[in-house]
Amino acid sequence: MTENTTPIDDRPLMARLGNSGKLLLFGGLIGVLIGFLPMAKPNGSTGGNLSSMNLNMPDINLDLTGMLGSLGTNQASKVKVIEDPRGIGCVLAYVMSIFFAFYFHSPRKSYTLGWVWIALLNGVLTAFTAIWILFSPPSAGGGLMDILGSGGSKMSLSYGAFLNLIPAFATAAGGFIMAKKERLL
Repeated sequence: MTENTTPIDDRPLMARLGNSGKLLLFGGLIGVLIGFLPMAKPNGSTGGNLSSMNLNMPDINLDLTGMLGSLGTNQASKVKVIEDPRGIGCVLAYVMSIFFAFYFHSPRKSYTLGWVWIALLNGVLTAFTAIWILFSPPSAGGGLMDILGSGGSKMSLSYGAFLNLIPAFATAAGGFIMAKKERLL
């Protein structure tokens, strides 16, 4: 009968995570939440919503339909981050970075260096995809035709596209720090 000789780290999770794990975990958690924010809105869509009343509250949905009628902004015309194929890729990469945070910092530390390379590649591709969303906003057609560049009219970016950069670069930094810690770079 052989015993497992891998030392067990019985510190609490936040103490085990270190810088790379915290960046991977919090970047992934924030990224999944940002996936449900509006990424783009149609150009010139200010009529009939609260942002046209100069209340300095763009993109806030006040759902008061039962009491005041349809007073909120038109959420149906906005594209959420998760509704774009590139946004879906980002959200899936954020879920993977949450997995990597727990996998690399488990009590047994039984991972291979190949997984570190995958975490680094995951973060870098997420950062490039978030930048790609900024330089190529979705069109009104959406879907695969949007990625190929032959969609409908272009939409203007909303705050979700810009906020998507924060967790993207956090996961890239987490993968980079993990690769430096394992002396892969």
